[in-house]
Amino acid sequence: MKLMRKEHHAHKPKQQTRWWFLAWKKRAVRIWTAIIGIVTGIGTVIGVGLQLWSCFKPSPASSGRFTSCLIEPHVTLRDYLDEYKVKAEPGHYSAKQLEEEGMMVIFRVKIVGYRGRPCRLKWSMYDAESCSKLSDPLLMNKKGNELVPDTDDDEGSSETWMPLPQSTGKYFARLELLGDHGSRLDSKDSDAFEGSPQTGFKVKPQKLKGDTQ
Repeated sequence: MKLMRKEHHAHKPKQQTRWWFLAWKKRAVRIWTAIIGIVTGIGTVIGVGLQLWSCFKPSPASSGRFTSCLIEPHVTLRDYLDEYKVKAEPGHYSAKQLEEEGMMVIFRVKIVGYRGRPCRLKWSMYDAESCSKLSDPLLMNKKGNELVPDTDDDEGSSETWMPLPQSTGKYFARLELLGDHGSRLDSKDSDAFEGSPQTGFKVKPQKLKGDTQ
């Protein structure tokens, strides 16, 4: 009996050690599971918070301005369409119109607060001496390119083609940058250029009623 009792006491510490190890292992698993859950919850809260902030953060003040404007005279409509790969429907321009001499206007704009919202270019031609807007409807208040910024603070270049007045003298083009509701964000005058008596449009400079620009 003593021997058996002795063997019984010899195995007891090993059983206790195993029981303690299993209990510690289960507790460690529960602790790590709890930690992972807490970290995951915090990450979810932060992610949702960032999404809400991006939705409700105040947008930058809307603005737009021209940063540069260059002209390239004596460019035919055909050359412009070919160089800039502008697609036109078949028959939209006649052969005479394609050979019409005009000028290329290359401009650069910086637009803030209009991400995904279209802005529009508008242009008119003026007599350089009297600063009066030309009265021909083909050379005044013409809609140009539509510009859609990719970000809230975007800057880029674009170009447009304009016919030349068929009159001697000097002229300039006034570019206007319009917001998505038609409000004028900025305007810029080009350098002066000569008319084209041979191939341009014949116009007579005229001061329009109420035109103060």
